[in-house]
Amino acid sequence: DKDDDEDDEDEDDEDDDFDDEAGDLDLRIERLEHLMDRRPILLSSVLLRQNPHNVYEWQNRIKIYKDLAKKNPSALREVIVAYTEAVKTVIPHKA
Repeated sequence: DKDDDEDDEDEDDEDDDFDDEAGDLDLRIERLEHLMDRRPILLSSVLLRQNPHNVYEWQNRIKIYKDLAKKNPSALREVIVAYTEAVKTVIPHKA
């Protein structure tokens, strides 16, 4: 009878471990999906850091934000911010 109680406790511990691992996996997948969604913007940021006067890349960044704004209208603000940053940053004779 005592052995049965110990077996039940071991099974409960294994179930808890499985639930923790499943929750951890879900969190990791969610983080990966978020990172993959942000990948185009992150890549654009790197390219603009390398050459902030790259007009083509600014246009690409604005297009990315416009595409996001079609799915989520609150991202429209980011389109305006990108245009503003591009105008402030790009020096025509360096472009």
